[in-house]
Amino acid sequence: MPAYMLLTFDLDGEAPYILKKRDYVQVTRGLYGVKTGLYKILQVLDKRRIPATFFISAYVAEMHEKDVYEIARRGHEVASHGYLHEDFSQLSASEAEEVLTKSKNILSKFGSVIGFRAPYWRLEKWLLELLALKGFIYDSSLMDSDFAYTLELGSRKLVEIPVSYHLDDWVLFEEKQFPPDIVLRSWTYELEWCIENETLFVLTAHPQVIGRGSRIRVLDGLLRLAEKLEKVEVTTCRKLAEKLLKPGD
Repeated sequence: MPAYMLLTFDLDGEAPYILKKRDYVQVTRGLYGVKTGLYKILQVLDKRRIPATFFISAYVAEMHEKDVYEIARRGHEVASHGYLHEDFSQLSASEAEEVLTKSKNILSKFGSVIGFRAPYWRLEKWLLELLALKGFIYDSSLMDSDFAYTLELGSRKLVEIPVSYHLDDWVLFEEKQFPPDIVLRSWTYELEWCIENETLFVLTAHPQVIGRGSRIRVLDGLLRLAEKLEKVEVTTCRKLAEKLLKPGD
């Protein structure tokens, strides 16, 4: 069995800054991700012919429809990341259901939406049951395993594709302010370990972060390495979830 490498991008855009009523300079920081960073990422993915999953705040899809269409046109998966980058751990069940329904309806114009990632990776356990009830087949927000696995939620199933802070560009670049070579070395070590142990490598990146000049070279360097390594399959969250739910697998 190969190790699986999943490239996931959280397209937050200006949504979290608007939600928090931040000043316009911060809004433009998010806009950089949609207007500039996104297209650097797409260029790298095109060059390597690699599919990715984009978790998109639905507000961004409303404001920047042509950019989200471009993601889908190039063959990448569109998945849900709330509407205005809400903290789902602070929402009631009825509020969460309203946000999930609204977001899914907006994003569905770009293709079927079967995946969800909680903004800030914050949710309460009951949300997993609500996701399954709303027709999602996978979540990518929890941190309890090196492997993707299936949750039994009554009569429904939900695949969990775990994440980690040390594979999150926001933590390493924005919070820790690590230089690009240190980040690339860290991610390289992790990828090699995942391949040796046939586990899951889930990179979480944000276009306004990884899309900056020196940092996009880190993404390209990591993908260049992946091409040379054996026993690693680069896929989307959708394809991995469908594989795990397929009878007999």
